[in-house]
Amino acid sequence: YTSDSSGTNYLYLCNGYQTFFADASGNGIWESISIPSNSAYSAYKAQLDLSRPIMLQAYTKDGLVDWGEGHSMMNVGYGRNTSGTGYLCVLDGRDYTLRYVRMDYYPKMFGYAIVVN
Repeated sequence: YTSDSSGTNYLYLCNGYQTFFADASGNGIWESISIPSNSAYSAYKAQLDLSRPIMLQAYTKDGLVDWGEGHSMMNVGYGRNTSGTGYLCVLDGRDYTLRYVRMDYYPKMFGYAIVVN
């Protein structure tokens, strides 16, 4: 599902979670809730308020076919600055700490809230 040249295809992310969270019989004990592209800040906040981390996909373009370069991040929190701009708190492997990404920074962004039963 992952290659050095293209990274992880977002279509396979939920398959990876199924493998990770499956019990010995192969049955999953989790589910994902899709957060579509161009969803409002409140959609992410609502899932995070329910203690559901979000596998976040962000892309540098918002074309019908060309999404540009992509990046996967685990969204674990949120915040607003003093002027009210929404930020998502993410872990992305680029740093050893959490960082904040402005909600409108990437032209195309969507996610999967992860629910473990």
